[in-house]
Amino acid sequence: MAWVMVPVPEELLGEVDALLYRLRLQNEAPGLDGPNMGEHLLSLADEARAVLLEVAAGVVSGQPIEDLQLADMFGISEPELLGLVSEANDVTLLPFKGKLIFISREPDPARPENTIRRLHMMEGQAQIVVEQAELLGLERTTLPSPE
Repeated sequence: MAWVMVPVPEELLGEVDALLYRLRLQNEAPGLDGPNMGEHLLSLADEARAVLLEVAAGVVSGQPIEDLQLADMFGISEPELLGLVSEANDVTLLPFKGKLIFISREPDPARPENTIRRLHMMEGQAQIVVEQAELLGLERTTLPSPE
């Protein structure tokens, strides 16, 4: 394996990390086509499926959602959300080395000294999730509120 070392400006680090992740995933994890993704969606618990559908919809619309925003939308804590992300990433139907959902840190437009975390997917996989959800009649819903 060859190594390439390139200086990256601090403000672009998240984008470069995401790009490198996508490139690695393209080379290492083929196989999640439409039917396989549909099976994966059906294999998930409702809560993990809801998270995957929301993240995919955000990516397809060009507006990936913030982790805190999604946790608030579902009325759950951030650690609970990250647990659901982990469940959504657990593809058991076939050998899958990557993650469907990953987190990137981006500068906060309101306060540039801070960063926000967004939940991302590769655009092609997000599109497959959205299409399969539609084909299977799965709707985006919020998680039930704890009582």
